[in-house]
Amino acid sequence: MDAEAGQTPFDQRLFLIFMVTFAAMLLFEFSAQFLYPYPPDWRSNLITSLFTSGLAVAIAYFPLNSYYTQSGRLLAERKKNRAVEAELRASEEKFRMVVENTLDGIMIAALDGRILYSNQANAHIFEITRGAYEPGSKNIMDVLTPFSREQAQADLKRVVGGIDGFPTEYQAVTVTGRPIWIEVVGKRVIYQNEPAIVISVKDITSRKQMERAILQGNKKLNLLSSITRHDINNQLVVLDSYIDMIRTKNTSPDCRDYFSRIEEASGQITSMIRFTGEYEKIGVGSAVWQNLPGLVTSAAAGVTFGNIAFENDLPAEVEVFADPLIVRVFFNLIDNAMRHGGRIRLIRFSCTPRGTSRVIVCEDDGDGVVPGEKELIFERGFGKNTGFGLAISREILDITGISIKETGKPGTGARFEMVVPEEAWRTTGPVLGAN
Repeated sequence: MDAEAGQTPFDQRLFLIFMVTFAAMLLFEFSAQFLYPYPPDWRSNLITSLFTSGLAVAIAYFPLNSYYTQSGRLLAERKKNRAVEAELRASEEKFRMVVENTLDGIMIAALDGRILYSNQANAHIFEITRGAYEPGSKNIMDVLTPFSREQAQADLKRVVGGIDGFPTEYQAVTVTGRPIWIEVVGKRVIYQNEPAIVISVKDITSRKQMERAILQGNKKLNLLSSITRHDINNQLVVLDSYIDMIRTKNTSPDCRDYFSRIEEASGQITSMIRFTGEYEKIGVGSAVWQNLPGLVTSAAAGVTFGNIAFENDLPAEVEVFADPLIVRVFFNLIDNAMRHGGRIRLIRFSCTPRGTSRVIVCEDDGDGVVPGEKELIFERGFGKNTGFGLAISREILDITGISIKETGKPGTGARFEMVVPEEAWRTTGPVLGAN
């Protein structure tokens, strides 16, 4: 009998067996009394019936007990499996609803790049009709321009190797031939019991067009600024020349102080113009991924260290997303250490983890920075010279969210910490600090 159809409980089954057997035995004994010419022995007949009925129950107990135990176990497992199946169906339906209605394109690809799934948003991005991507019929490289395929293949290998979750930009083309820019994030998963990659796609063509327009506008403004700055410098040269001529003709002691103040003002104007020349370069080029130790090596290439030891202990695989002028930041740190560090013997660059961020450290063993000047050194115009180097450095780093501060102890050396947020660093090798 089906266990789900409302079976008779185990004890009721045994009671029924006992009653049926007892009634059958009584009927048999009573019938025998009428067939045989002996006087009836009701006590013996009753005992025989009870014994036979009990024996029948005992014989039926073990198979029935095993049957009900197994049936109960199967019923519990079936209920559990149905609950799990219902939960999986609900989860799958929720996943399908989210994926199909998200604004970002979602693709699931095999490790060789074959597209196994594509949602509606992805179809909209690439201007394809629903169902154009049959499982395994297309490859993600097919939607990219030759310019981006080499980078995409390298990134695909990194994701296959377990290094995933980093954003990358590619040039792509829709099925209608329209060129677009896409931002892609890949994550390795298991799909249909096979390793695969979930790829999130975002159309950033409009953003790229705005960036291009801003860059063009900046170039025009910088050109105007450069011309204006050149003209002002020429006028300052003329002004300094006339000051020298007047000083030569007017040797009165009363006028010396005025001449000195005019020259000082002219010098300050020259410094301001020089600062604007450095500042206008910030943000002209788009931020890009750059090899971190390579940047420091380039910054130190033109420096004569003499008796000062230089150590670049930055991991070879780490990259940072920063303004191209970040190499000037590292040069400024090296230059400041040599100018203001006193009797330093070592300048060292290193990198340490801090939560999901990474900290680039530049430290030396010189005099250090007094507590009251740790923030002032980043202000324009402060310092033994102009202080422009560190002020510009902070602005360059801030473009991609990198912060900088001085944390060294006076007397033991300066220590500059540059905190790189999670989205502005990546690695092509083992994650720094991972267990």
